[in-house]
Amino acid sequence: MGRPPKNKEIEIESNQNKEDAIKNLLGSLLKGYSEDHFNFIQNERLPISTGSLLLDSYVNLKTGSVVRWCGPLESGKSSQCLLIMANFLKTVPNSRALYCKGEGRLSEEIQQRSGLKFVFSEEEWDLGTVFVLESNIFEAVCDIIQSLLKNMHEKGQKLVFCIDSLDGMILKRDYEKKSEENVMPAGVPKMTKMFFRKLALPINKYDSLALLTSQYSESFKIDPYAKDKPQPVQGVGGSSVSHQPDWIFEYGLRYTSHYILENENEKFDSIKNKYLGHIVTLTVRKSPNEKTGTVVKIPIKYGKVGNSIWTSMEVGDMILAWSLAKKNKNTFEFDDSIIKEAQENSIEIKKEIVGKNNFYNYIEENSQICEWFYNKFKNLLHNN
Repeated sequence: MGRPPKNKEIEIESNQNKEDAIKNLLGSLLKGYSEDHFNFIQNERLPISTGSLLLDSYVNLKTGSVVRWCGPLESGKSSQCLLIMANFLKTVPNSRALYCKGEGRLSEEIQQRSGLKFVFSEEEWDLGTVFVLESNIFEAVCDIIQSLLKNMHEKGQKLVFCIDSLDGMILKRDYEKKSEENVMPAGVPKMTKMFFRKLALPINKYDSLALLTSQYSESFKIDPYAKDKPQPVQGVGGSSVSHQPDWIFEYGLRYTSHYILENENEKFDSIKNKYLGHIVTLTVRKSPNEKTGTVVKIPIKYGKVGNSIWTSMEVGDMILAWSLAKKNKNTFEFDDSIIKEAQENSIEIKKEIVGKNNFYNYIEENSQICEWFYNKFKNLLHNN
């Protein structure tokens, strides 16, 4: 091919100069407004476990996310948030946690059961601890979180925080009004809109993790074209708190059939047949990975410190779900390939176990087997 005409070369050079000028202008503008954007900040998006193998098989929770938990009273929202806080502190180097106590329900029992160290003064707020902010004044909570996110980022530290709950937040001007003043205070929808306007980008870019809890309010409907179904009601907060979170989880009501008995074939007896735990029904109401609508049933074991999720029962369910063992009537039979793989890791697994309770008890009583399967599933989920 021949050399392009000289005037064509001049035109190409002129266009290139224009492009360079525009790029240089953008670079100058970004530097000039460096305090007003996050383009120079690279986040890591580290994976954080929910503490449940079953839930982790559907949910790829990461830093930089906003997660909302809604449901009835005593459904497990606060405990779940504290569990995720603990996993964040274990996973993310140089991290701290902030718990905004907006309703006064952080009992000593919950604190002890969580296994976390809670502190109430700034001198005690070391890395790996949870500072309890006892305030429901919306502006104070937002400003404190906003300042901490930026300053901790500059010092190479990360923050996980929980607002428990959105229902308890109130604007300062409304808090200071007298009871007899006939003025409607600002509702949760307005405050959540203000919250996300100030904090949505910092949470994402500073690799923080926001955990928000709320009670039921009205019918939950993300898809406006979906048919109406009789179901539990939505958490409060309006469209903003439904739109902004990366994940929304809804706890179902707990019924008698959800309790786990010592003997599932007999009725409850406070002495002869006690409750060992219960099943939590959790529905994914919003997700970034097409899992919306998924229902996950998580076993909870009473009396555990730290993670109250019944790990051995989850491991058993995962073994069956991944066809590493098969159920034939009342007999559970492990696959030969998994028995061989376990033997290569110096672990012996029985070929057959008769009875559902015996199957779960076998996994729980053999901690080495339970831990081996747990780590196997955890690695598989992490790699996927």
